[in-house]
Amino acid sequence: MSAAHTQADLPFNKRPIPGIFSYTAPTYVAFPESTGRPENTMPKHNLRVLLVEDHPFQLAATQSLLNSYGFHALTPTLTAREALNALDSAHTPFDLMLCDQCLPDVLGLDLIETACRSGMIKQAILLSSLSSEELAVLSALALERRLPLLGCLSKPLNGDALEAALGLDNDAHGTAAPPERSDLPRPTASS
Repeated sequence: MSAAHTQADLPFNKRPIPGIFSYTAPTYVAFPESTGRPENTMPKHNLRVLLVEDHPFQLAATQSLLNSYGFHALTPTLTAREALNALDSAHTPFDLMLCDQCLPDVLGLDLIETACRSGMIKQAILLSSLSSEELAVLSALALERRLPLLGCLSKPLNGDALEAALGLDNDAHGTAAPPERSDLPRPTASS
């Protein structure tokens, strides 16, 4: 995605919303340690994760949970606009995007689609306080749109749901890479 996008290119209005504050949180990066892991597995601390959550407390809680599972290359954002800025400034695609469905400036599924079509995310997880029936509808919609969605999870995010979506074992210090959806074509920046 480039800075040359116009407002008409995006699925939402980029004007600020009165009463909604914004901040730019730092990206937290852990430096790899010597762990003796097999070379064909990807250490979790090397996975780049973009978090999009408009409630600061839930954002911090999600960061803490991800950190406890060994994910430290996190880029937290509070709005879709901040997420798009992070995507625009990224040199390589994020391995995973965790995104709230009900953001103040766009629906999370639409933001995931925009990021996917730009080629700047590999996989995504949608987070929401919606009912399980509504989450099932969102999952079906993501499948229809051929998005690389690993799951729609209830908020607040818990460890068991995260493990299941990412295909992690119960070893919080092991290795993992988000499972690839083999039933979906890989999007390119030109599609």
